[in-house]
Amino acid sequence: MKTFLPLLVVSFLFLHYSSSYAIEEMPEKKWQAYKLEHNKNYQETEDVERFEIFKKTLATIEEHNAKYEKGETTYKMGLNHMSDWKDEEKQGILGLRKPSQN
Repeated sequence: MKTFLPLLVVSFLFLHYSSSYAIEEMPEKKWQAYKLEHNKNYQETEDVERFEIFKKTLATIEEHNAKYEKGETTYKMGLNHMSDWKDEEKQGILGLRKPSQN
């Protein structure tokens, strides 16, 4: 029994840290695959900014699709060529403009 408890604790810690590493690693791999699929190539500073946008989009999609799997919504979401776009870029393509401040 004395050796069981430390083994259990070590196993728990290993699983905890290995799973959190895998979760953090996934967006980076998906980001690289996304950039290849959509022929995206950014300078380092912009790449960091676009990756942050991409991670937020990915989290939104994954959260929504979890609801879909539970039957809480009727459609699935997915990544597309706009998944790393800034709000201004999305608004521009939709023809949305901020009201003028006269």
